[in-house]
Amino acid sequence: MSLIQLYAETLRLGRAELPEKREAFLDIILGETQRLHGLVENVLRLARRKAPLRQDMRDLAATLQAALDEFSLPGARTLRVEIAEELPAVPHDPAAIHSLLGNLLSNALKFSGEDDAVEVRLQARKGEVVLQVRDAGPGIAAEELARICEPFYRAPQAARTRGSGLGLSIVRQIARAHHARLHIDSQPGVGTTVEVVFRAD
Repeated sequence: MSLIQLYAETLRLGRAELPEKREAFLDIILGETQRLHGLVENVLRLARRKAPLRQDMRDLAATLQAALDEFSLPGARTLRVEIAEELPAVPHDPAAIHSLLGNLLSNALKFSGEDDAVEVRLQARKGEVVLQVRDAGPGIAAEELARICEPFYRAPQAARTRGSGLGLSIVRQIARAHHARLHIDSQPGVGTTVEVVFRAD
């Protein structure tokens, strides 16, 4: 907020005379506005998830594909997607799953390089349905994994990227509301794999 105020006042006072400088200031204001919007949205999602979810028996693959379609817009990063056929139905809230996947993909894309693959898999495993998101980012140190899902916590290696520290907290909360298990496996220098394991009732 302070950056928005600073650059907005600079523009209002006419201190950015060159067009390219005004353009740069406007880009900063827009970027900070989008960041704050994302923060507010995440806080609201966290608050809403405390309310009961409407979990009906649905096709989780169809819900996942609908959410993935939003990440396949022109100019978006390419995802490697593998969805098994004839998966059992899973009781779930589509809006909550959309939020869960959005946060997982946001993290994976944010911490991966432009040429690094981000993989999404949905498969059956011993009577359960497993959603897996894997990236080839910097990874998370073992001592950080215990705290990585705490609200507003950001690991030291994430300091150079913007974020609220709420993404994985929201993921954990949604997983718990679905009686699903959350597993995070990460190796520094290799990448991170997040699994959400749903019961197929």
